[in-house]
This record gives sequence, C-alpha cells and structure tokens, in this order.
Amino acid sequence: ASADKDASEVDYSYLVEEAAAAADVPEENVSLETWLECNGVQQEEFDGSCDSGEIIARYVQIRVETIFSPTFSIGPIGENMTLSADAAVRVQ
Repeated sequence: ASADKDASEVDYSYLVEEAAAAADVPEENVSLETWLECNGVQQEEFDGSCDSGEIIARYVQIRVETIFSPTFSIGPIGENMTLSADAAVRVQ
C-alpha cells in the first residue's frame, strides 16, 4: 500500500499471491473480498463513499482453502477433508 493513496485506491490483489505462498497452496485456493460499510451497513462498491457525517469503514478479507489427508482414517469424516482459514482487517 502506498502512503499517498486512499484505502479505496489500493490494489489488494497482491494479497492472494502472498497468502498462497505462505500457505503453500495454488492461488486458485485463495479468495479475496473487499467491502465498504457506512454506519455499519455494507455498501455495493468498495471504492464508493459515505455521506457526510457517516462512519466509514473499509475491510479486506482473505480466505485460504486446502485439502487435508490424514495419515490414518478418521472414520465418518472420510479420507480427505477441506480445511479453510480466513482473516479480515479494517483498512480504513
């Protein structure tokens, strides 16, 4: 992120590559979501704006999924299971 950019102008797509590398999964296993809230109400456009006097909040969320294959059978769950993790942060 650049110090001279507003949070709505930053391209957060680089987070997909970084999360995939950190989790050692393909990039297609990573999803990125961004949203804007005005007074706690989610808006349609991340790069939109709120009315004067409203509390503005922009969020970025990253989700990583992978298949876990345990070395032993875990009964009714099966041989493989999908694991996922996500995190969101307020950027403005």
